[in-house]
Amino acid sequence: MIIRSIKFSGFKNAKERKLAEFEFGPLTRISGENYAGKTTIGEAICWALYGCSLTGNDKADSLLLNKDSKRMYVELDLVDETGTEHILTRERKGTKTTIILDGGPVKQIDLASILPDKNVFLAVFNLEYF
Repeated sequence: MIIRSIKFSGFKNAKERKLAEFEFGPLTRISGENYAGKTTIGEAICWALYGCSLTGNDKADSLLLNKDSKRMYVELDLVDETGTEHILTRERKGTKTTIILDGGPVKQIDLASILPDKNVFLAVFNLEYF
């Protein structure tokens, strides 16, 4: 899987009124000062793909939501292992979370056909996962 770009708002340090956007190349280095948002990007990727935090916590929505926001939104532009491009969006308003893949609603189980195994992904993405 290749993640080409990410957009998010209402997520950790990114307030709901401002949409953060990042594009990724074949090899992207994310660096910055403390509290600049490096971990937030990783958390947003994990939440968009699997509905969990970087540590695999499936109940982390309240920790990931910006304290001043009512809506958490993440959109990923990605390419799966077959070379097919997808737009994946996960949004939480209140207690309701919706997942949209290529314009249509899906459930987490439906993403299994295009995503790597969650534990394998998190172990590679976050070296402290296990």
